[in-house]
Amino acid sequence: MSGQRAHEQPKPQLVAPPVQREPYKYLIPPQSSKDHNKLVVVLDLDETLVYGREGPVRVRPGTAELLQCLKDRAEVIVWTAGSRDYALEVINIIDPFCAIQHCIYRHPMWWTGEIGCTKDLNQLGRPLEKTVLIDNTPDVFRANPTNGILVSDFLGTVFKADRVLFTLADIFDFIFRRISDPTVGSIFASKRIMLRRVPLESNRKIELYTLAADDVENHMYISPAQRSLLQYLH
Repeated sequence: MSGQRAHEQPKPQLVAPPVQREPYKYLIPPQSSKDHNKLVVVLDLDETLVYGREGPVRVRPGTAELLQCLKDRAEVIVWTAGSRDYALEVINIIDPFCAIQHCIYRHPMWWTGEIGCTKDLNQLGRPLEKTVLIDNTPDVFRANPTNGILVSDFLGTVFKADRVLFTLADIFDFIFRRISDPTVGSIFASKRIMLRRVPLESNRKIELYTLAADDVENHMYISPAQRSLLQYLH
């Protein structure tokens, strides 16, 4: 379900009763005209951008740079299994730029409680050829494996060698400067991205795009049992 940003300007009141329509079937409102033809970048929160399980929220290096790069150049969505209040609190910490336009939080419309609950991009109502999901959990990509970038887990320890989000910012910046009508194919054409076979919770393997320099298989420190526990903590 979509959460509204705390620092957004209030919307004007309707001057007439709204026309009755069928219930909206997507997780976020329709795309605004200003975002038409832009890339839609969907970002996971916990263990991708931040770590907030124990004590204060710790922010992954490069988060600010990535959000600044995406602001006004892409439609930016956070999709998290965290609660609404937790998600909006974290967004207010990491995004003073107001780059993030929508927040999808834990809700029965999509969240089943399973480990790595699938994030089906079809539920966004956006063109799939324009939509990319960035997440640290392989199972969430099952519905749209060719629309995602798997990144290694961030567990709160800041390493100078962690260049994941900086690299993503560089890739997006290059695309925005060189390509007038980018698609997900523009992203995956980068030499800094490669296709890897990675294990799912079921022990099956799936082909997913990753950063070539991000050793995702050796840097997924969270066991399936830990993932099951962590998703309930917020």
